[in-house]
Amino acid sequence: MTPLFSGPDRKKRIDKRGAVTKKMIDMHGIAAPKGQTFLDPEVVEMMKRLATGQTDEALNDRFGISYNTWRKLVAGRAVRHSLAQRLTERVAVIAASC
Repeated sequence: MTPLFSGPDRKKRIDKRGAVTKKMIDMHGIAAPKGQTFLDPEVVEMMKRLATGQTDEALNDRFGISYNTWRKLVAGRAVRHSLAQRLTERVAVIAASC
């Protein structure tokens, strides 16, 4: 993967409608594959605080994800849009109940 832009504009991406979307670009300016996005780093940090364990079973019980997905999130790799949306909502609910 190569950066879309260089210099100060490298974190910006212009979609087909002309809107700049930052979720589709990681911190190094690399675009996510089609149909995927990067989860907000703040959500990942909140997940780390809320996690009851880092086993497949604990992660599945708490967030509904596998250990492999957890490793992707922690490494800052792209995940499916639907997964990112579901996790963001689920983490907000869990955080509100704590």
